[in-house]
Formats: sequence, C-alpha cells, structure tokens
Amino acid sequence: MLCWRVGFTRGRGRVAFLTALLSGLVLCSSVLAVAPARADTSGEHVCESIGNDGTTNADICTDLIVVSLGDNSYDAYAQTEAYCVTRSTGGYAECDDVTTFNETVKASSQGDDIQSDGPFGCAVSDGASACSKTGRNYFFGETDIFGTGCITNVWAVTEEATGIQLPSGQWEWLDSNFATPHENVGDC
Repeated sequence: MLCWRVGFTRGRGRVAFLTALLSGLVLCSSVLAVAPARADTSGEHVCESIGNDGTTNADICTDLIVVSLGDNSYDAYAQTEAYCVTRSTGGYAECDDVTTFNETVKASSQGDDIQSDGPFGCAVSDGASACSKTGRNYFFGETDIFGTGCITNVWAVTEEATGIQLPSGQWEWLDSNFATPHENVGDC
C-alpha cells in the first residue's frame, strides 16, 4: 500500500489545473501510478525488525521526508514503512494487517512541537485497503513541520502502538517509539 500527499502549484495550463484539482488530497493505492508532486530534497531513513514467527519477519522503517517548496521554504513530515519478509528467501510476503501511528517532531526551547498522525493501516480482510503483496506498505503523516530558512532539530517517529500481523496470524508490536536521527532542515 502506498499513500502520498499531493502538493499545489500556482500557475496556468494543464499541470496547474491538475495539481489544483488534487491539492490537499491524500492518495492511496496498492500500485504506484504517479510520482508525488514535490521532489524530496533530503531526509533520514532507519529500519528494524520488530519480531518474527520463525518463518516471516515483521519489519518497519521510519523516514523523515523533507521537501523543498521553493523560495527557501521547506516541509518535513514522517513516513512509516511496514512490511513482511520471508526469512528463508528474503522476499516480501503479504502482511495480514498493519496498524501504525507516526509523528513529526521539532524541538524548541518551549518544548517539543509534536505533530501526531494515525492510525494508518491495511488489512487483507479489507479489499479496498489490502496490504501490499509485493513489497512495502507506506504510511505518510498528514501533518508536518513547515518553515523557511533553517529549521533546526526535526525528526520523525513511528510510535510504539505500531503492529504488524504476519501471514501466520501472529501479531508483532513495536515495543518503544522508533525515531530517525535529529536533522537540521533547509539552508542551515
């Protein structure tokens, strides 16, 4: 399952019309059909296995996605990847169910600015949002950290309430929050 946010570009013509039409939507698909409207400029990516049933691993990745919006403006948000891997072959297997929460965080002297999202998920029993049979399931946070110039001390977190149900039916749960390293975003 792949979900992505569509950006908005002002202007004239077919491209501006299509981006205006889709602006603000979160699109989900089992097959990647179009690329996100904005290009990633940087970010962080960390992964770990949260458990297995002896046959299949339950793996997650946490990503801090940073996008340049032009005019020295930046947008940063969390993405969680969840997937099942057959231990004997290393190939992807379809997870029975995924439930995940993520957040984008910015530290400041007044405390952390936490933008939480979720729950996100997919389930084999729900044909409209079935988990990917051929790869990773991507869950993008819907809230973000926006700024211009230099945005200091930003990171992404997949929250401990994240779980993956393996094809055997066994659930594996993240036992603590799993975060990317802290990053300075923009022209720092």
